[in-house]
Amino acid sequence: MKTPRAIFIRLLLCCALCAATASGGQAQTEDREQASAELQQVSDKINQVDAQLKRNAAQISRYQTEIESSERAIFSTRRKIADERLTLTRLDTELLKLEAEEQVARNELASEAQRIKTLLRALFANRDSDTLKLLLSQDNPANLARNLAFHARVLKQQNIQIDALMLLLAKLDQTQKELAQNRQDRERTLTALESEEQNLSRQQQERTQQVAALQQMTQSLQVQKQQLEQDQARLQNLIDELDTLALTNETIQIAPFADQKGKLQWPTEAKVSTRFNSKRNTNVRWQGMRFSNIADDPIRPIYHGRVVFADWLRGYGLLVIIDHGENYMSLYAHNNSISVEEGQWVDPSTVIASAGNTGGQEEPGLYFEVRHQGEPQNPAHWCR
Repeated sequence: MKTPRAIFIRLLLCCALCAATASGGQAQTEDREQASAELQQVSDKINQVDAQLKRNAAQISRYQTEIESSERAIFSTRRKIADERLTLTRLDTELLKLEAEEQVARNELASEAQRIKTLLRALFANRDSDTLKLLLSQDNPANLARNLAFHARVLKQQNIQIDALMLLLAKLDQTQKELAQNRQDRERTLTALESEEQNLSRQQQERTQQVAALQQMTQSLQVQKQQLEQDQARLQNLIDELDTLALTNETIQIAPFADQKGKLQWPTEAKVSTRFNSKRNTNVRWQGMRFSNIADDPIRPIYHGRVVFADWLRGYGLLVIIDHGENYMSLYAHNNSISVEEGQWVDPSTVIASAGNTGGQEEPGLYFEVRHQGEPQNPAHWCR
């Protein structure tokens, strides 16, 4: 099939030949040379435009690769931030527990000290009276010795108890200091991670703006269509590969997906912004549905299945694909984060992702598809 450029060049050649035939002699030669020169100029301009389009496309591709890297890094950083926050919560709980144990030990230590003080005061107060009583009553001095030995043993036991409590307090204090230091380290790590996330988000926003500027400069439906077809081809290739990994050796005790037509819940409560098969541009139609979500809205699968893809894909950002068996799959694209892993089984109550604008989208929202044997299905026929 001839391209528009080839047809245009042939038309120019025909015009030049016709003009040359109509003239005679030297004028004919001059006209042919002039037409050839004009044709060469047009060809050069077309080549310049093609070269500029190629440069723009290459630059867009480089920026999209950088956006992919940033989005992957942001996703990883957010997971680390969540882990650090969980660790801080655990450390706070342990610190509260230690403080309670320390307070119990201090109260017990205070009680032991008070008992020793009371015993010492009693011994001091009765010392002279016991001696006088011994002289007057002529009691057996052995009884007094036994009493003194008993009190000495009591004092010794209480001193042992106090030493044990002091050792416990020292250990609790050391553990508390270590946990507090650990918490400070975690706080610093969390602050650094949050700063890293902000920097990555800023870089991502800059790259997104640069991509938008280049796309505005290009203003070519041909380039847009080519990009969209490449995105769809990549997704189709992925689905073709995933079809070979369908649920062949594993069985689940649930009704077949095909029996759920018209009964399934939507993956989000957000409003629909773009419907299935509506025009995406002049030559391409939507193969799924878009929803107008708020950032980080929870996304849930429409039915039981196994996660077969949970990663970043150009044109779709952070993407989750779920295999429901019998070559049925559902796709959830442009997510801000992913909460599941490949191979994981999920059901309609599982939060698999949070809505976002990854993959070059300006506004947050979910892009959702249902496919059977790789062919797009109208989601409205399956969900209610």
